[in-house]
Amino acid sequence: MTPLTLHLHGPARVVAADGRETLLERRAAALCALVALAPGLPRERAALWLWPDSNDARRNLRQQLLRFRQQFDHPLVAG
Repeated sequence: MTPLTLHLHGPARVVAADGRETLLERRAAALCALVALAPGLPRERAALWLWPDSNDARRNLRQQLLRFRQQFDHPLVAG
């Protein structure tokens, strides 16, 4: 696994060991912040906080986690 560094101050981004930067969208950055600040937060609560108006917030959360895996070749957020 390639080491990644998460930056949430200023433009939210992930920096790979080779210096390649990937900017994070607002909700993706919020999800990373939630995981960092509240480890063990139930998925259901995180999904409802991030997608309060959605009919299927958990599906949106699953899709975001899949995007992380596709972008970074491994899960950015585990659990």
